[in-house]
Amino acid sequence: MDNLIMTVKNICAFVLLITVVDNLLSSDVYKKYIRLFTGIVLIIMIIKPLYELPDAGKDIEEKIIQYVNECVDRGIASDTLDDMEKADSYVDDMLKEGCEENEER
Repeated sequence: MDNLIMTVKNICAFVLLITVVDNLLSSDVYKKYIRLFTGIVLIIMIIKPLYELPDAGKDIEEKIIQYVNECVDRGIASDTLDDMEKADSYVDDMLKEGCEENEER
């Protein structure tokens, strides 16, 4: 909970700093670049605490593989996997035909 309060304070302070810097700049040439940079920093400041939540550090690929395996075990994804294999073989056939046509030319 303390981390959340500290994060909100940091974001508020950063927004105030952005506002001051934005008002001090008289040239419109640099304003768009500063707004872009500060916007990216603000997004990172908001996303960083979400990334540090428990279980957020686990590898996303492991979660996806686990989910797909559970779907396969339940029989939910078997049709989808068959369709993916058919599409993969179709793409392979099309690539082979394209290579053969290029060789003939």
